[in-house]
Amino acid sequence: MTARVFRSALRAMHRTFAEASPARWYRHDGPAAGDPLSITFNFAFVERDVDGLEVTAPQPRATCLAMDAIALAPERAHNLDMLFANRDFLLIDGVRHDVESCRPDGYGSCEITLRRKTDTV
Repeated sequence: MTARVFRSALRAMHRTFAEASPARWYRHDGPAAGDPLSITFNFAFVERDVDGLEVTAPQPRATCLAMDAIALAPERAHNLDMLFANRDFLLIDGVRHDVESCRPDGYGSCEITLRRKTDTV
């Protein structure tokens, strides 16, 4: 029951804080034109431990609803850890970001760690 409450709260939060213009998701096994994907983007995410110390250097990170990504790539639904492959990239505001890793949060959202590739495409 708790998961159901968090799932609906996650959808509301994502609708509220998602980027105004969707990113384009270019998959190595998808269409050449890419697909629009609604994301929440943080260009300088810093992971911290319980004491508040920085564990990682600032790096871009995106969050999307897993159901949105699965709707675009249903063949990847069997393994959410590989929903975004390392050969994929996101085009966010004209800037290419390569996918470094992806992990589901267990409540219907995927956290995508990115690497900024170029200033423009």
